[in-house]
Amino acid sequence: LLATVRTSPQAVDSIAVERFERLIDIVGELGSCVLALSGGIDSSFLLAVASPLLGDRCLALTAESAAVPAWDRADAAVAAADAGRNGTRWRTVPTKELDDPRYANNPRSRCYFCKIELYGAATAIAKSEGYSWVVDGTNASDTQRTDRPGMVAATELAVRSPLAEAGITKEQLRGLARSMGIEGWDRPASACLASRIPFGETITADRLRRV
Repeated sequence: LLATVRTSPQAVDSIAVERFERLIDIVGELGSCVLALSGGIDSSFLLAVASPLLGDRCLALTAESAAVPAWDRADAAVAAADAGRNGTRWRTVPTKELDDPRYANNPRSRCYFCKIELYGAATAIAKSEGYSWVVDGTNASDTQRTDRPGMVAATELAVRSPLAEAGITKEQLRGLARSMGIEGWDRPASACLASRIPFGETITADRLRRV
């Protein structure tokens, strides 16, 4: 992986390469993990790093939710297929955040309850099937924001964020992904469908379908 980045015709700055080397060490030391794969470039990039290092000791997990856009599910399938060449498996898990009134009532802390549901499901799978960690695609740029209640849920459930731990920013991630030949390295950020419904308006399956 490191050689691929260093010899890529797409130039990557030295700090990003140094942080990428740190990421490789962090992921390798996980031993095994359940990786929350949203279909966005962050988690797709992390999976592209984890799969050759961990192989079948990495399980990619994607939420089967009415709030997940079809294009994110499609991108997750592409990333999972690539990872499958290294023996990494992919699974979808139905999440029931719409059944939780704390989520469905659509408060500003909505993302917290969504992530509690997803990370809770991932943690249960990790414990029952013997994976050491649950990890997500949070990067170092995300940690500088104050509007990420989902990160609180991750902290409470001991979910690790290898990209953030390595200090890799969103910009550096895109450059590294490009140098690795990852499809969609420049794809725009994609928020969940619930984010299109104003806070305070009830989230329903019908409204999500309309979005």
